Amino acid sequence: GAELVVCHGLPEEVLAALPAGSTVVCQGEPVSPEQMDIEEALQRALAEKGSALRREWGAMSLYDRGDLPFRIQDQMPGSYSGLGAALGWKDIWTCTDRQENATPVREPVPAP
Repeated sequence: GAELVVCHGLPEEVLAALPAGSTVVCQGEPVSPEQMDIEEALQRALAEKGSALRREWGAMSLYDRGDLPFRIQDQMPGSYSGLGAALGWKDIWTCTDRQENATPVREPVPAP
């Protein structure tokens, strides 16, 4: 069993203050330079203390990573608008309309 810790503050400060050797699990898909900068600062701060940042896919995504029309490692769009365009949304900010060839969203998995 693991222990859940709930903290408030800047992630690169609060999470870096966890005991040395901790593993921080980050669930998110950074789609802005600001988010990526925070994750990189957090990863550096954790590494300095012998801790680690583990990134997990799926926190905010309607998409399975295998369905994406690009490789996450080196083709991820640099903005939320770019992500919406790559996935086929006409205007991700103002409507739910999608292009004819948009990346499909899987049906929800039934609850156990």
